[in-house]
Amino acid sequence: MDAFLRVKRAYEAIQSQQERATTTQPASSKTATTDGGATTRTQNVNWRLANDGTEQERSRAESTPCCAGVGLEIDGTHLTLTLVSMVRETELTGITWTMDDSDPDRPLAWFTVENTSDQTLRWRGSQRTEFVGTDGERYGPAGAYRASDTVLPADWRGSTVDLTPGQAVRAVVVGEEIPDDAEIDRITYEQPLGTHMSSAGRTESEQFVFDIDSTARSQLAERPF
Repeated sequence: MDAFLRVKRAYEAIQSQQERATTTQPASSKTATTDGGATTRTQNVNWRLANDGTEQERSRAESTPCCAGVGLEIDGTHLTLTLVSMVRETELTGITWTMDDSDPDRPLAWFTVENTSDQTLRWRGSQRTEFVGTDGERYGPAGAYRASDTVLPADWRGSTVDLTPGQAVRAVVVGEEIPDDAEIDRITYEQPLGTHMSSAGRTESEQFVFDIDSTARSQLAERPF
């Protein structure tokens, strides 16, 4: 059954990409190499500005080949952020360490993060990631069940990480509990840009938006470890 589901997801991913290739024209395109350098592909990257009192640059991505399978990647101005996997509800075994005996089911998102800027940036996934439900509600990170660096595999992190220019990290974010009648519709991450200030004196940030449709849910549903 597991092998069948993996083949089914791969077929759906290829079919979806072929349909987009024949029905859409890219607003802009860039060539990028996915994690590990195994796959090179052209990706559409759409940009727009959000005017909510601060200056935020918002980046969106489409489903593309990534890592060992299919993921969502955004080649931003300061970060290249890839959503490798997203599971709506799963046990936290091997992810977190807590003081109690409970092992609740929570949404999990796995990212690869690369600092492509010329300054040191702090990845704050466990603080600034939001899971937006189909019910319109926003669900933040689950602080009580934050992914633990000492429990995760050696190349994964659950804490904040300072990334020097060119440095990359694999990161896990645990979300708050989502009602049974809601799906994850969107995942957002806001990256503060440190010394970059807006004209109003506020710190600028870059916002990444991953739209999760039914096809993407199927593609991202398998945990990477």
